[in-house]
Amino acid sequence: MDQLIMLSGAVALLLWGIRMVRTGAERLFGSRINSYFRAFTKHRHSSFSLGFSTTLILQSSTATLLMAAGFFSSGALTLLATLAIVLGAEVGSSLLPLILHVAIKEVGPFFLISGYLFFTLSSGRQGKHLGRIQLGIGMILLALSLIGSAQQEISGLFPLINNLATDDPVLTLLLMALFCWLLHSSVAAVLLISSMAAQSALSLDNGLWLILGVHLGAALPALSSGWSQGEAVKKIVISNLGFRLTAFGIGLIAYHWLLHSGYKPQLSATTTIALFYFATNALNSLILLLCLPPIARRVNRLRFEVTPGVEANSSLPIYLEPGDKANPPRALANASNESFRAADITYQMLSNTLQAFQDQELIKEIVLLDDHLDALHRETTLYLTSIHKDKNTEQSNQQLHSIFSYFTNLEHVGDIVSRSTMLLAKRKQKKSLEFSAEGEAELQYLHEKLLVIFKLSQAVFASNDPQLAKELIQAKRTFRQQLISARQHHVNRLQEGNGASIASSQIHLDILRDFRSISSYLSMVAYPAVKRDDLTASSP
Repeated sequence: MDQLIMLSGAVALLLWGIRMVRTGAERLFGSRINSYFRAFTKHRHSSFSLGFSTTLILQSSTATLLMAAGFFSSGALTLLATLAIVLGAEVGSSLLPLILHVAIKEVGPFFLISGYLFFTLSSGRQGKHLGRIQLGIGMILLALSLIGSAQQEISGLFPLINNLATDDPVLTLLLMALFCWLLHSSVAAVLLISSMAAQSALSLDNGLWLILGVHLGAALPALSSGWSQGEAVKKIVISNLGFRLTAFGIGLIAYHWLLHSGYKPQLSATTTIALFYFATNALNSLILLLCLPPIARRVNRLRFEVTPGVEANSSLPIYLEPGDKANPPRALANASNESFRAADITYQMLSNTLQAFQDQELIKEIVLLDDHLDALHRETTLYLTSIHKDKNTEQSNQQLHSIFSYFTNLEHVGDIVSRSTMLLAKRKQKKSLEFSAEGEAELQYLHEKLLVIFKLSQAVFASNDPQLAKELIQAKRTFRQQLISARQHHVNRLQEGNGASIASSQIHLDILRDFRSISSYLSMVAYPAVKRDDLTASSP
């Protein structure tokens, strides 16, 4: 029993290590990954290479696939390029087990020591993110060593797996696919199978058979995560499922050939299993890459029933007509109309902010809305920068800058709500905290005032009226005073020993901080209008 607990702990360490590497890579490279997606997807071969390399960095083909699907949904990637990225991601994912099984005992401790030193001694964020990646790799390698040690002690359980694979191979495949989905990591599943085979807990034949189950299960995490994200993403996750089925077919043929040809691999069981998974994925992706244009045409004809509300929040631009770029006034009007769509999305996020503290599903909806907002911002920025400059007047240049600034500030507001306030909502729900009655009433009041500022901000952008702009600046100053007063009232409740205020104090203060930042971004639209009015008044 003790060894079974140790094995479970080792598996948990393995999964956490993979997550550490992915998180560190995402934070280290940040938005640069987004720019790489746009720069290296002009041809399917470069798209394939991008998917391959991104997966090696992020340690997750699912993360790469969903990222590419999001770009396709926004119109930033073609379907052909997106499918090529998906194929490259699967090959990159299948290469990881081969890499991670090399010199586990010798290399693992060095990664842990180096990662710890980088993380603790680095003053900059990049050094800490690099340390996090190294710690994650070290945890993966340590987990594999622990798995091998635990399996030696409980090897009596594994004949059950061998017998099941022999007596009911179809059920074994389905169970392995389900296990892969529960892990949400095909890399972890392959590492576990190869580790069991290395300890003779699994026969080589049954280990290869379980790999076929991984081929089936590898598509399930992306399918379950992306199915609710609109028709475009559904096309990608369904395509990925089809790719995994063809990889399963190739693997099944290779398995029977190895079984009946009498060929005896000269490599270790660990390497043979990891190599089998990589080779079947690589061959499958090579064949599909050559046939990708007709596959993309068939995928493009797929149609799905649209869930009510999804299209309303679509991240696809509506007004950005490419043909209008040669006509700056018309193009700027298009971008302005798109900014009003972005304002509607931002207002929907902001208006539901406090309600989300009581509703976990609403948190997910707000985060999804922020993804739509980010996509709209990205596409509108590219559209604005591609408007013909030789036909721009000084007035149109000012209008372009105004649209860009307003849209960017809306995107910043969305990021604050999604990445800061919603994290506070999750923390409050997780810890089952409650605000004091007085504190909650104050937050509701401030939230209503913030929505008034939002509407006034949009009115200033639409009208460019200097009087409205001055009204917005005054509203912001009044709101700042109200925030200061609310913070003082909160401190008073803490001094009085109010239990609810004490428990939720940090969350309460962080919400006030977010409200302050949001009001600053919303009021920025007012200053250019006031400045122009002052210049006009002072001119002779």
